Amino acid sequence: MAGYKRVSEMTLEEKREKVAGFNVMDDVFFQKMMEDKEVCEELLRIILEDSGVQVIECIPQASLKNLIGKSVILDVLCRARDGSYYNVEVQKSDDDDHQKRVRYNTALVSMYTMQAGKDYKELPEVKAVFISKFDIFHGNHAMYHVDRVVRETGQKVEKGQSEIYVNAKVKDRTSVSELMEYFTDSNGRKEICPKLSERVMLFKTEQKEVTEMCELMEKERLAGWEEGREEGREEGREQGWEQAELMLLKKYMKKHRVNYDEAFDALDIAEERYGVYLEKIEQKE
Repeated sequence: MAGYKRVSEMTLEEKREKVAGFNVMDDVFFQKMMEDKEVCEELLRIILEDSGVQVIECIPQASLKNLIGKSVILDVLCRARDGSYYNVEVQKSDDDDHQKRVRYNTALVSMYTMQAGKDYKELPEVKAVFISKFDIFHGNHAMYHVDRVVRETGQKVEKGQSEIYVNAKVKDRTSVSELMEYFTDSNGRKEICPKLSERVMLFKTEQKEVTEMCELMEKERLAGWEEGREEGREEGREQGWEQAELMLLKKYMKKHRVNYDEAFDALDIAEERYGVYLEKIEQKE
């Protein structure tokens, strides 16, 4: 790829400079942070305001299928000691029906965790934690709890499924808001989330972890590039870097749910191609 420098060709300082721009809101970086059970546990304890939460398993990029074989990849699926499950997702761009996405994914988790031959009363509790850069309900709160309520009586219905929406836009001095500030900044160590910030610093400073992070991003980029090039072939379009990069941009935006600028920066595409690709993407919309 023209103008692209492979990780194997970079100095340690170049790698550190590249990783320095990542934050916990970035999909790949978030998933790497959540591979650590203690970090997942710390995150859930802050958001749920429950110091008793104990995470026994974390599955980043958990792949679940519905009855017709359609796959969904979750950012991270956590299993707690009490048998409940937490589907935690991060979202940077407000360009989808996120509530329906949460509803669909939560239903899949319920199906995935229900063992054959078990009664419905044994269905594990599933909680969706949706973390975004934007205020999804525009109510000027850093966190929203969505419950099922009987309209006529106002009674809350406990059905073993709940949704929590957290955002980084609203600054209200709560613990959750402070945590979200670190999600978008991700520099230094933070008292509110010592385990998370320690892991962030590990992957931003230490040679082994910095290289691993760069290689993950490179792997993602190269895989997307090859997929884009192949799709370009199948559609009978002009072969070469331009078509492949354009396809890669589209796929990266869709997969990571980011906007054009964020995808362009993440993929290290030559700056002179910015306007060319943007115009072509806008023409398709």
